[in-house]
Amino acid sequence: MICAISFISLLIASTAFILYDRYAYKQNLVHEVTILARIIASHSATAVAYNDVYESRSNLESLGIDSTLVSVCIKSESGQLIAMYSRQHYQPAEDAGKPISGVTCLADQNFIAKFDGEFLDLIQPILWEETQKIGQLHMRVSLSELDRRFTAFTVVMMLIVLVV
Repeated sequence: MICAISFISLLIASTAFILYDRYAYKQNLVHEVTILARIIASHSATAVAYNDVYESRSNLESLGIDSTLVSVCIKSESGQLIAMYSRQHYQPAEDAGKPISGVTCLADQNFIAKFDGEFLDLIQPILWEETQKIGQLHMRVSLSELDRRFTAFTVVMMLIVLVV
């Protein structure tokens, strides 16, 4: 009876720890992606104001170092596509400002951040002189790292529970 109670207690505590870690990781991810989106939006304001698709695209390509980033796009306030970047789909420089086939751009929607299946979608307004909204930036980030972390924590916790 004592073993069963101990096992159930450890299982409940482990489950709570894993679920809290998943929640905290998601909140931290939203915070980090928001900071990154604000930086890119700030650097892209002049390019969006003057409809400079090449400069906008260059700003988006600098995000390529983040392995979890799936795609980014910028639309003007009128809904015109300014630039897109996708990790999986190469786009030649002469096609800058054109849609990339198979890439979702939600920059014309009105949410801040949402988890959609295996992605985090984040919308950041692009402001001209910190006051006038001239466009929006959409970032799509993969949650594959969260899934790997969740799997690793679950395996470790189950091993701990079984050993104890």
